[in-house]
Amino acid sequence: VILISFSMVVVIATRYGLEVIARTTEIFFPWIFVSLLFLTFTLLPEIEINQLEPVTEGGIKPLLGAGIQFSSLQEFVCFLMLLPFVNRPKKVLHSLLLGAAAGGVILIIITALCILVLGSDFTARNIYPSFVLAKKISIGNFLERVEVLLAGVWFLSIFIKTTITFYVSALG
Repeated sequence: VILISFSMVVVIATRYGLEVIARTTEIFFPWIFVSLLFLTFTLLPEIEINQLEPVTEGGIKPLLGAGIQFSSLQEFVCFLMLLPFVNRPKKVLHSLLLGAAAGGVILIIITALCILVLGSDFTARNIYPSFVLAKKISIGNFLERVEVLLAGVWFLSIFIKTTITFYVSALG
């Protein structure tokens, strides 16, 4: 029922068009950003620097190989399909690179927090280490169980990505 409801909302948003998708993203972005900032700052006391291991002990080649596997061209192709609808096409390259850099920085911060708080072995063994990371947040034994914030961030960001991807596939 939840998946069907989610799919119907994605289809309705796609049906209303790109402007509605953009405005919805504009409304959701501050909530996503503030929630991620809150989760990051509340985890700062939990960081253990001794969890860091040498990242480049095997050289730079395996690190670059892993980075290329994670960098998907799907998002860039989707955004390039939206290029004809942009009002200011001269700013597209700058915005695309800025968005990709911001997304990469967010992923690096979340991965670094997972490794610094949970350890590399525990992070590698978990399917959703960021969810386990959010479970560790405890402020004065009063504010606990804030992983619902992370679930909300996931839900909103998956909605945005799914809607844009579905819109682009329908456009194609």
